[in-house]
Amino acid sequence: MVLNGIANWVYQVTGGWLVYELTRSPLMLGLNSLFAAIPTIVISLYGGAVADRMDRRKLLLITQILVVLLALIPATFSALGIIQAWHIFALNLVINTVTAFEGPARQALVPLLVPRGELMRAVALTSVIRRGTALIGPLLGGAAIAVTGAAGSYFIQFLLLVVVLLNTLIMKAPTGELESRGVTVGRSILDGFKHIYNAPLLFAMFGIEAMTMTFAMYVQILPIFARDVLNVGPTGLGLLYAAPGVGAILASAMMLTAGDVKAKGRLFAVTALAKPLASVVFALSTSVPLSMVMLGMVGFLDVAGGTARTTIIQLCVAQKMLGRIMSMDLVIHRGLGTINGLPLGALAALMGAPWGLAGGSIAVFIYIVITLWRVPAVDQYRESSPPLQTAAATQPPGKG
Repeated sequence: MVLNGIANWVYQVTGGWLVYELTRSPLMLGLNSLFAAIPTIVISLYGGAVADRMDRRKLLLITQILVVLLALIPATFSALGIIQAWHIFALNLVINTVTAFEGPARQALVPLLVPRGELMRAVALTSVIRRGTALIGPLLGGAAIAVTGAAGSYFIQFLLLVVVLLNTLIMKAPTGELESRGVTVGRSILDGFKHIYNAPLLFAMFGIEAMTMTFAMYVQILPIFARDVLNVGPTGLGLLYAAPGVGAILASAMMLTAGDVKAKGRLFAVTALAKPLASVVFALSTSVPLSMVMLGMVGFLDVAGGTARTTIIQLCVAQKMLGRIMSMDLVIHRGLGTINGLPLGALAALMGAPWGLAGGSIAVFIYIVITLWRVPAVDQYRESSPPLQTAAATQPPGKG
């Protein structure tokens, strides 16, 4: 998982920098994120349904073989000097189609490998690894671009993915409870949607995350801040990408030390409110140190709240449904969190990146306040809470 995360970040940093270097267009950065997001949004739910009905380790292995082969393409094109922006767009489309199957399978494996009482620590440890790679990966990607160019950076990604594949080959994991194959994939996906819609707690949490990832996250337009606002170049871009990883590691260490936090809903609610506020400060900052601190704060809040949210989901949702529910989580984080480059890129082209990000973040904060007021079950959730209610006793925004 460590090397896989580093490889993904190297790919993201290299692709983002190369697109902006080739086009000098914020809108092209947005299109780059759009092509990465389309398969995640469209196919992840199908991938989750597949993960609920077949051996998840086998599915993981198949997808990783394909990703390794695909990673050779941008490395070779860059080395030959023929890579164009549309090549990167096309690769994002294909690679993210494959990972739309990998993500749900990987997430659904966790409760099969970890005892229930240790689940929150396991999620926190996963965050340590994932966010640690968010520190190392961007630094490696930015340094590789500066020293060897995009081709060298892409080849580093390829080598890392080969090692990840070898590790998966030796991994052992139980199959777990699977969805009946007598149910069609379409019906399985629909059942997943119904489960979320009819559970106010899940519906509200997913709504908050969707709004935050769409309008208050900076990742896809960060090259604009690095080049045009803070003037720090590719190495500085790597540092900006890495800053949230520092905060994330601190949050993960705190969560590991705290153990099984009982008031998981309160933790999620507080961090959800604070995250868009930190994004506003970053957006309007022209100071590199302050920008780094705010990005670190976003990383801290993202991991603390994300650990609580993921643990709540894995505690509440039945194993045979978990692949589909976690695929929705992936749609939000890998899909909407990527496609946000399109609206934010358009806003940046019209009114500048700082005000585009700040305005979106303020709107998200208002939405979260309203949601937490209308769905008190989010803030009130504790591990001792009863199983998920699917009655309409507590209606999320837009449902009544």
